[in-house]
Amino acid sequence: MTSHTSKSIAAWNGFSAGQIVIMDIETRGDTDNGDDVIYFAGTPATILDIEDLGPLQGQGVHVLIGQSERTIINTFDDADVRELGAVPFHAADQ
Repeated sequence: MTSHTSKSIAAWNGFSAGQIVIMDIETRGDTDNGDDVIYFAGTPATILDIEDLGPLQGQGVHVLIGQSERTIINTFDDADVRELGAVPFHAADQ
């Protein structure tokens, strides 16, 4: 089995690290405290970083969603875009 080490990249689908985006889908995840949190479409988020995640997932982003203790981090990648038919967020300034 071949291992893959993720590699940081500059941009993904026109988005860059540090960019504020608005989620177009409901997102769910666990906080650092283990609480299950759901955020509705329309929630602001921040792209933390962009990486090449390997041949199965392709390139993707880690997105910080929510505020304070209820913050979650979700990863969205090329495989998600193929499944959803679109990037799951848009630029906040659109």
